[in-house]
Amino acid sequence: TEHDGMVISHSEHDYVESSCNANLTTTPCADWSAYFDVVASGNDYLNTEVKIPCGACVNLDASPGDALYGSTLDLAEGLNVVGKLIIPNDAAIEVRTRYVFVQGLLAMPGPASGSSTGISSEAEGDRVVITLYGLEDITFVPDDATDNAHHGGKGVNNKAFVIAGGRVDIRAMDPTCPSWVKLQSIEYGAPLPNVALGKPATEST
Repeated sequence: TEHDGMVISHSEHDYVESSCNANLTTTPCADWSAYFDVVASGNDYLNTEVKIPCGACVNLDASPGDALYGSTLDLAEGLNVVGKLIIPNDAAIEVRTRYVFVQGLLAMPGPASGSSTGISSEAEGDRVVITLYGLEDITFVPDDATDNAHHGGKGVNNKAFVIAGGRVDIRAMDPTCPSWVKLQSIEYGAPLPNVALGKPATEST
């Protein structure tokens, strides 16, 4: 369970934010395709767990015009966000993986104020899809660079999305988009009968 972003409790363990991530707010972010040198390495980096180290920041360059726009990333050995991963609000990408571990920060900033004209659907609009698959049991082991390494491994079943000492900050709608509408007036018809009490519902207690 994520509480206030400071302490993550998992069973008998308490996971804390790590000191190696203290400067994440000011750390420059490298694009995913450059950080993992996708052009030179091809897909070789996908043969092992894809990890963003503690203290590092990576931007998933899947916005319109970017290298990964409209693509599918199959991270068969898992995604481990020990540092910071930013997914832009206009990204279009599917990430398929056996698990996601968040020991740092997984962030998706909200769209610009006033830009939400509708919600993306399967057939329309840019979307970010994270698909978890696999039947193998998975063990979460805190990264050695974090302040939680002493906890050791913990079984987390399959298709795991684990937040341990980290935070997930996803803002899908712009802040000006209303989530409810105040009713200006209401007209009531005749009260419906309360079958149990044999009298109008307005008289029920």
